[in-house]
Amino acid sequence: MKNFKYNAAGPTQEEYEIIYNAAMGKQSVLEFGPGASTWAFIDAGVHDIVSCENNDRYFEIAKGKFKDRVTLVKFDAGQFPLRIPEIDDREFDLVLVDAPIGSQAKQAIVIPEWEGFSRINSLVYALGKSDHIFLHDAHREGEQNSLEVVRRLGYNVKIHDTMKGLAEITK
Repeated sequence: MKNFKYNAAGPTQEEYEIIYNAAMGKQSVLEFGPGASTWAFIDAGVHDIVSCENNDRYFEIAKGKFKDRVTLVKFDAGQFPLRIPEIDDREFDLVLVDAPIGSQAKQAIVIPEWEGFSRINSLVYALGKSDHIFLHDAHREGEQNSLEVVRRLGYNVKIHDTMKGLAEITK
């Protein structure tokens, strides 16, 4: 875990270790929200990392930070159902959802008819990409609402009781 650096928006060290351990031995990872978690995938030796970002500023920061180690893709965070042509036909060994910004923020993305559901567009998209998904900030109300949809769809949800909450979703 040589690249762990805490920041308020990213995973805690405990969450980083959970993500790192889950990524060990994986060939491909999709993540929504490049940042500290991206380093966990790099540290774990994942060779095919696709990181999706909707914010122009964060996208440029990620390009400078990760260079050729990660394939960066822009996505329209207001779209539901979400479509990302660059990866629509792909599947991944693991997915981490930590974007778009959560519903508690002033600049949160609100999907019409899905008000109060945080990251529902990227989370539902992730369900079609992998049998193993993490959702960050799982203790927050908006993420809990989105997880209830996932449960109703028949998925198993385990909440790692970390400071921010890290939900692990499996079929």
